[in-house]
Amino acid sequence: MMTKKSRNTIVYLLFVVAAFAASVRYYYMEDYQSMDTVEAHVNGDMIIFSEDSGFYDETITVSLNKNIEIPSAASIYYTLNGDDPTVERLKYTGAIHLEKNSDFVVYPLKAVVYYDGEYSEIYEKTYVLCDDIHNEFDVEVVSITSDRNNLYDYKTGILTKGKTYYDNLAKYGNISYIEGNYSNRGEEWVRNAHMAIFDRDGRVSLEQNIGLGVSGGSSSAFDVKSLKVYAGYAYDKKYDDFYMDINSEEIQNFQYSFVNKYNSFRLRSGSQDIDFGNIRSSVASRLAQLSGADCATATKRCIVCLNGKFYGIFDMQQNYSNSYLANRFDLADSECIEKYKGSETKTYSEAGISEYFQRDLNDIKNRKLLEKYVDMDNFLLYYAINILCNNTDWPGNNFEIWRYTGDFEQNNLYSDNRYRFLIYDTDLMFNTESTPPFFCRMSGRYVCSFDGKQVSGLWLHVF
Repeated sequence: MMTKKSRNTIVYLLFVVAAFAASVRYYYMEDYQSMDTVEAHVNGDMIIFSEDSGFYDETITVSLNKNIEIPSAASIYYTLNGDDPTVERLKYTGAIHLEKNSDFVVYPLKAVVYYDGEYSEIYEKTYVLCDDIHNEFDVEVVSITSDRNNLYDYKTGILTKGKTYYDNLAKYGNISYIEGNYSNRGEEWVRNAHMAIFDRDGRVSLEQNIGLGVSGGSSSAFDVKSLKVYAGYAYDKKYDDFYMDINSEEIQNFQYSFVNKYNSFRLRSGSQDIDFGNIRSSVASRLAQLSGADCATATKRCIVCLNGKFYGIFDMQQNYSNSYLANRFDLADSECIEKYKGSETKTYSEAGISEYFQRDLNDIKNRKLLEKYVDMDNFLLYYAINILCNNTDWPGNNFEIWRYTGDFEQNNLYSDNRYRFLIYDTDLMFNTESTPPFFCRMSGRYVCSFDGKQVSGLWLHVF
């Protein structure tokens, strides 16, 4: 039987072993040689925020605490304006006081650990403060942050005129529209950013690092620009996609799969309609859905804040990526989706189907041949929507088709390799120009489907 003395001896020895292990761990913690070594030895986040992202109806105080496994010589630096924290920014020395206001205010709190000349990854929380905050919004709030150099640097900023603009000005002179940095596209013009989305009650529905780019054509020169948001491990090591519902009503209206996983989506500012109600795009999408069109993206209204400042009222909109189309129409391989866009004539030419539209379509053989390559029910509804809504920025622009080139699946109509049509950029629908709607932008310069004899009497009734 163990005596009291034996038990005390064992307890003492365990205490000595624990103390020795702790001292050894502390020694190695303090002897970390690089930030990579520190991060490799730390379990969990390196910075712990005392408050989570969310809505608050009172002034709050946020503390930043280092993970206990981080060397004592490491420091925390932070910002509240969206810039990346560096040693030139604010050094954390005590709790951060975030003041409530009568109008809503957004505090994007970004923090890093600095040790031995190196920085950790950036950690971020977003706080939205206001009196009666839970009754402040009837739409979702999207907060996006990115370092000012990503947005406004002369050479690399994506939201500014920048070097591209002044190079083009010198080359072409003061023409009506001059492309700037904001006009550039491609991976090299996507910037690292962070996004938090809050529902109307202040719950965080999505929070992760993202890629941020500009969307749109000539409207990208406007002060408030449409944005494109990308998911991927290149931006956030935890998430490769966005898991979110852009329009939960979509599943009630259509038979195809409800999509709640995206690798990208758009935040549309209203573009050409931004100063004239800013509702045409969302109204057009909704009307197209109600018409039974399978080619209209769902939209959801939201408020966008950029680096803590109100940026505008936007439409959160699904993006016609290959991944989205495959998920939406239950197609097996997103790599087998083929798309073309531009003007109608350019699009048909690149797809190799112009000749089928240009034949005499009163001949049933020619119609059958066209129907072999194009879903004509989809075609007719697509044209009817754009014409009846008087879309004056179409079909000479904003014209896009797609098809699936993989194996045909017996129970999936969308796998039949035929072309179908995509409605997008509808901010110039419902135009009140005096031009008769049916002929608006229907000149031969842009269009091959409606140049007189090509309109078959068998299809005309659809309009």
